[in-house]
Amino acid sequence: MGNIPHGYIIIDKDCPGLLSEFNFEENSVSPACELGSVYLDAHKFDSTTPFIKMDSLNYGLIDISTGNIYSTLTGLAGSNALKEANPASYDPGSWEDATVSWEAVHSDYQVKQESSVDPFRFISESTVESKAKKACVVSSLYAIGQHYGIAPYGDTRFNTLIYNDLWNRTKTSVEYSSNGINYGTTPNSMIGPGFVNYAKSKNVNVSYIYNPNSPSPQQFIDSVNRKSLSTFMSAVFNNGSKQGHCVTVQGYMTATPKGGSTPSYFFCIFDGWYSNARWINYRYKNFLYREGVFFK
Repeated sequence: MGNIPHGYIIIDKDCPGLLSEFNFEENSVSPACELGSVYLDAHKFDSTTPFIKMDSLNYGLIDISTGNIYSTLTGLAGSNALKEANPASYDPGSWEDATVSWEAVHSDYQVKQESSVDPFRFISESTVESKAKKACVVSSLYAIGQHYGIAPYGDTRFNTLIYNDLWNRTKTSVEYSSNGINYGTTPNSMIGPGFVNYAKSKNVNVSYIYNPNSPSPQQFIDSVNRKSLSTFMSAVFNNGSKQGHCVTVQGYMTATPKGGSTPSYFFCIFDGWYSNARWINYRYKNFLYREGVFFK
């Protein structure tokens, strides 16, 4: 074989032994290369092109320039398919790989800047689910309402009427039900208008900027520096489906790897699942898109 590539291996962390598929036959072509040669121009396909496992028999290649996903079984999986996953209420494991601990950042990186909006705003998932209705956008905005003094702080003072009001004003709808609980999904475009409308009903003036096109890390940093909160929306592929989610950004760290120079950006978030602060890597490579709503 010499120096000529021969065969391929696909690694999947969710597979026993990590091995999802392999082929060492002569002239074998990997699903990624096959998809790239058929659907993508040469200048759009390289080793950094996102390659995803959609289910046990189906892989996909993402054209970052258009957002299209090309499937080994069906071809084009959808026009602008990355934007189809509105924030919904999925298991936290779907985003777990994007999170990092505060201790790990300080251990592995040289932190350059760090700031937060205090106190930390949250509402626990168990408290919300006890009222038989939950949506990640609504939980995120409820936490932001605490910041503006138009939602009570703490689980013991949880107000179902406010939660339902935010649900309705953001045009949240039930996506699925489980164990008697309705889980909702919300159009990203309604996050800002819905919250501003709710704040106005409480005689509080709030404005917002909605950036659906990969907002820069600096936009989130500027929001924290002016002591405002924002929402971050994205999606990941998990178990063969796109799973959208929304979190509340309440702090940041800018850092460089020890021995490196490329900056990294970590945001302190309320993720809607846990009551404690979590940290997310904004440059996590498997985010399918990035959007933000910035309140002030």
